[in-house]
Amino acid sequence: MQALLTEEQLKNAVITVQFNRMTDGDRSLLLDRINSREEVDVRAAGVIINFSLSITAGKDNPVLKLDRFKQPLIMTLNVDAAVNKDLIGMYLISSDGLIKYIGGTTQDDKLVADLTTNGVYGPLSYDMSFSDVAGTHWAVPVLKLLAAKHIIEGTGAAQFAPDKPITRAEFAAMIARSLRIEATGHTETTFTDVEAADWYAEAIMAISEVGIVNGRSASSFDPRATITREEMAAILLRAYEYSRGKGNSGEAVAEFADQASVSSWAREAVAEAHALGLIMGRANGQFAPQSQATRAEAAQLIARMINA
Repeated sequence: MQALLTEEQLKNAVITVQFNRMTDGDRSLLLDRINSREEVDVRAAGVIINFSLSITAGKDNPVLKLDRFKQPLIMTLNVDAAVNKDLIGMYLISSDGLIKYIGGTTQDDKLVADLTTNGVYGPLSYDMSFSDVAGTHWAVPVLKLLAAKHIIEGTGAAQFAPDKPITRAEFAAMIARSLRIEATGHTETTFTDVEAADWYAEAIMAISEVGIVNGRSASSFDPRATITREEMAAILLRAYEYSRGKGNSGEAVAEFADQASVSSWAREAVAEAHALGLIMGRANGQFAPQSQATRAEAAQLIARMINA
């Protein structure tokens, strides 16, 4: 505000906060526009409001709308008790039905989120179904959760390819989205196989800046290569520690039947991730450390990290 007004004007300044609730009819029309754009079942989970923060320096002075807030404002809205809380998020909604995920956390029957701009906001239920994932598939609840948080995306035509091996770039993107980390640009990547125009470049830059992911060499990230289960465990543990702090203080011991086949560099990370409940084994108590991880397995591990 100091950048907009002089010190004298600030003395008489008046800040106005407006919450205008959208009518049920207008809300229905807006939801129709949203669903015409999305291959998802989007429903209102509460009231939709037009939020506006403005300031005036006093009588006969123009009203200045604050388009961006230097410090986020916390908004709390009631949400419908009957709606699946895992699918609810706060969204910034344009008049043509374009939505931007803001996030937020549910506390009882309320959604709390940080706002950084004026606009139309509302809690929406975002229920994604992938055409190649049967309703009985074990990963359905996980995929719906991560899709609602905009952590995972399909592969086109509303498909997810759950049994397809996940690449290092895809997993990096999932980690970056789950932690909502963006690249600062303060550190230049040394990965010669990651171009600035690549869809995954910013995600790899973001999590490499904070030490969550390393390359397969000093100069190569190998983004299109499939990721192994032990690599995934090591990255997941670093992501958990970045967001939550160190895990167990004692020495963790994994109980996998094939623990001896885990690479020496990954052994401690696999044991720690297992102790924290972030990873699980496959059949017969095997971890299969060098096996390729599937997209569904990766999604499940991300969900475990979020809920840990």
